Amino acid sequence: MVLATDGGPDCNETLDPMTCLCVDRSVPACVADQCLDDGRTATTIASYAARGVPTYVIGLDSATLPDERTALAEMARAGGRPNTATGQPAYYSAQHADEVNAAFASITRSIAQCALATPSRPSDPGAIEVQIDGVTVPMDPTHTNGWDWSDPSFGQIALFGPTCDRLADPMASPVAIVHTCTARRIHARRLEDAARRSARCGAGTRT
Repeated sequence: MVLATDGGPDCNETLDPMTCLCVDRSVPACVADQCLDDGRTATTIASYAARGVPTYVIGLDSATLPDERTALAEMARAGGRPNTATGQPAYYSAQHADEVNAAFASITRSIAQCALATPSRPSDPGAIEVQIDGVTVPMDPTHTNGWDWSDPSFGQIALFGPTCDRLADPMASPVAIVHTCTARRIHARRLEDAARRSARCGAGTRT
């Protein structure tokens, strides 16, 4: 999901205008629906990320509103897809149309390079090992740094965090997706002796 906003979140009438941070500094007195609703918004975004729906945040921000920029960064981190470009905030900062277009282009590249298809759809989702440059990448259900299934029924996985960032490097090594023999060993143990089971697993035979 991509969330593009022209400032910090507001419109929460349950907040106290006497104590909250006001999104509109030009008004003489803040009202409830102009309070910066950063906490509730970040929590909602995080709840979607926990259910496998990450959020990219594009913020039409202003250097004169640091509180809103902090809120946008919190939202981006809560969504699990922060902007990792050097010198940039956690969200995709944009103040002009071309910067908005650039942000969408960057997000599109990130999604494309970090969404991969396995050679087949394994009956056991745990029978897959992902490697980059020969090093095993851990499976990470928290979507912080590693890989996880995005759609097991179609054999699709996604890489997250620094693991995904590594693929942005032009010199990055290819990703290897390996079918392990763990599930076949468990099944074969009930049917065959250890020697035959080892031979079937090494040959990649399904049982």
